[in-house]
Amino acid sequence: PQVKVNFVPVDHCIELRRADGSMDNRCDGCLFYRDTIIFVELKQRKGKGNQWIKDGEQQLRSTIGYFEQQEEARNFPIKKAYIANSEKPLFRTGQAVRMERFFSETNYILRIENRINIE
Repeated sequence: PQVKVNFVPVDHCIELRRADGSMDNRCDGCLFYRDTIIFVELKQRKGKGNQWIKDGEQQLRSTIGYFEQQEEARNFPIKKAYIANSEKPLFRTGQAVRMERFFSETNYILRIENRINIE
């Protein structure tokens, strides 16, 4: 069955400001359908290491923090976050601890892969 998926751009479209008035980190956008919301940060892997994962996680945490203060957050019992990287398509199993910590602190399931599953 087909599912209608909505996309909302966040970065460069929605202003999220810190208490001091400066612009806060934002992810690239979010997808939502039925009772599911998925925040997405798109990355191009640069150099060695996993700094792109750390940066993406921070952008997702910041955006999710703002969203969870909104009434609409209650409309989505299924909450996910993706750091997607076209340069690094394989799932990073070494990031299991990071993903578990992300869920325990945000109640969002974090995935680090280049395909976003719509279920």
